[in-house]
Amino acid sequence: MKTNLRNNWRWCALVCSWALVMLVTISSMPIPRMTASAQELPKLFQTSPDLKYEPVSEEKAQELMNYISKRKQTPPLSLQQSSAANAGFRDNFEPNNDAASAYPIKRGQLYLSLLSSANDVDYYRFDSGSQSGLMTVKLGVPAGKNYDLVVLEGSEIVGGSANSEPGADEIVEFQAKAHTTYYVIVLSLDQHYSTTARYHLLLSSPPELAWGSAIDLSLPKGEAAGYKIIPPVTGNYRIFTGPYGGTGAPNDTILMLFADDLMQRLVDLNDDASEDTVFSEISARLTGGTAYYLYVVHRAYVFDEPDESVRARLTVAADAQIKAEVPVLREAAANDGSIAMEQKVTLMNSVFVPSITDGVQVNRLPEGLRAEVVRLSGTQLAIRFQGKALSHENKDDIADASITIAKKNIVGAIQDVTTNPFAFDFTDTEAVSLQAPRDLDVAASQQRIIKFTPPATGTYELFTDYFGGNPAEGTSDTVLSVYEDYQLTRHLATNDDGPKPPFSSLTLLLDGGRDYFLSVKGWGGRAVHARLAVRYLGVEYVYNEKGQLVQMKQNDKVITEFFYDNNGNLLRKVIRK
Repeated sequence: MKTNLRNNWRWCALVCSWALVMLVTISSMPIPRMTASAQELPKLFQTSPDLKYEPVSEEKAQELMNYISKRKQTPPLSLQQSSAANAGFRDNFEPNNDAASAYPIKRGQLYLSLLSSANDVDYYRFDSGSQSGLMTVKLGVPAGKNYDLVVLEGSEIVGGSANSEPGADEIVEFQAKAHTTYYVIVLSLDQHYSTTARYHLLLSSPPELAWGSAIDLSLPKGEAAGYKIIPPVTGNYRIFTGPYGGTGAPNDTILMLFADDLMQRLVDLNDDASEDTVFSEISARLTGGTAYYLYVVHRAYVFDEPDESVRARLTVAADAQIKAEVPVLREAAANDGSIAMEQKVTLMNSVFVPSITDGVQVNRLPEGLRAEVVRLSGTQLAIRFQGKALSHENKDDIADASITIAKKNIVGAIQDVTTNPFAFDFTDTEAVSLQAPRDLDVAASQQRIIKFTPPATGTYELFTDYFGGNPAEGTSDTVLSVYEDYQLTRHLATNDDGPKPPFSSLTLLLDGGRDYFLSVKGWGGRAVHARLAVRYLGVEYVYNEKGQLVQMKQNDKVITEFFYDNNGNLLRKVIRK
């Protein structure tokens, strides 16, 4: 205890006087009328202080999954039986007894239904679309009933709640991924049910609103600091004190927040943020554009205790959140490494400063691209991509790109913020291989770029030939070039007429596993109607796990085999023709 009885009486008197003012204010407000059905709504959103999501144990999760599996093998009552068993309420959303018949739900919507028989199991489907992040499912359970809640991603459980106390609400939190289907299942391990008492299902998410700024306070004894605070947007705000300069000694503060400068309409107040500190913290929902008045006093000011004053850091923090709206940025149709799509970044709980010239970083931006930032509004930016990615095959996809915005660009932010991950998705260039030649029709004055990835280091012949391998298709005067990059800047070789004119042919030593890019066009701007093919001219040596040479191959054909005894001695060499 930090005060004597006299001081406790003063503190109670102070709080009671504020409470009386609040009571008078509230009593003068009109009370909305409620219909009988509307009277149920407050209960749906009331959460007891101790209702927290505690993930079920592995054993309980398995029990829930076993029950669901058993229900699949034991069909529920037919619709006719279910209606007959229903004494007064319709069993909403039936049939929804399995994933195939699951009823679609949306975030923020409220769903009222029944477990109308002992073996009833209700499925709901949530398609996340572009939404991602922490989500909460709450099940309001009828009095005296013991219902359970499960969330599945496919056939895997991502959350479950199975309180043993009848009438206790169930709650599940899970990290949702974009473009994923989730199944929310209402069931009863105890096979409880009711044909009249409905359960309430709500898919929601925790609030994410805040705003802020910081200042160090050093006040004379007995003086209170007052500030006018105008939140940039409507939302939840966090106001707290801490050590002066970030490193000072503890200071016993009290925070008081009012809706008027005369301190008549108290919004909130706090003495100690927790049992472990004498600093204070207020969390309140405030309306954007409305003036509020914050007062910071030392506890001694309230209780008339001597020799104390405010020396603390005051922070009105904006816990800004940003979201990348586009989960996948795909390569442009030209397949040249450019990105025509733009990424939109949405800011929650604050607003962007009027002018953003720097301080926006695209993390894991593919080499060759550069980001251009356009401020669309106070809460949204567009990130556009100029240039061309130097490496833009499917294997070069980036799945965990993100965007970081410096705190200076967000009103009231006290730290830089980063978006959820998103992807750069590149399209593979059409390819030719040893086993699969490619027939080409190229328009006049155009070219086709074809990728070739040698399976092994060696000498290869790259050549054009009759379309479809059929001489009846006629010849085509081609020009064949080989480059090390798609942009065709690192040239290796070019041929017009090879050994079989007017077709082209190139013989090159190429590195296994490396991508090469072949340009095919018509000589003199002509059109092309020909086949592009590759032959392996070198010899490939194949070794076993003991390091012994076992085969020699050429153009994927075994030309020589070697056989050994158990001691590693060569028994025979067989030449294949």
